[in-house]
Amino acid sequence: MGICAEILCVAVGTPPDEDGHADLQVVLAVARSIGRCIDAPRIVVTRSTVSVGTADKVADAIRTEQQARGVEIPFEVVSNPEFLKECSAVADFQKPDRIVIGSSSPAAIEAM
Repeated sequence: MGICAEILCVAVGTPPDEDGHADLQVVLAVARSIGRCIDAPRIVVTRSTVSVGTADKVADAIRTEQQARGVEIPFEVVSNPEFLKECSAVADFQKPDRIVIGSSSPAAIEAM
């Protein structure tokens, strides 16, 4: 099963774990699924609000799944966290007070 979209958005909940950091279990599960499915170059965007270094963990999860498949398909990871407040998410989305996009790939940032 392949994936048609060129840009894949990972937008899942990241509730705090016992020590207050974002729980990345679901983010990394989605990354592993992407690694199992991509069949052409893709941009993977993490929309969930996560800690610094998560993009590397997402890339590692995708790469590990590709290695298990015996393939090496190019991909870029972009961080584009959301800043939506409870009870005002729609208004925040329509009129954001800030937009953050981060990646080591100028081409991925341009695509965003």
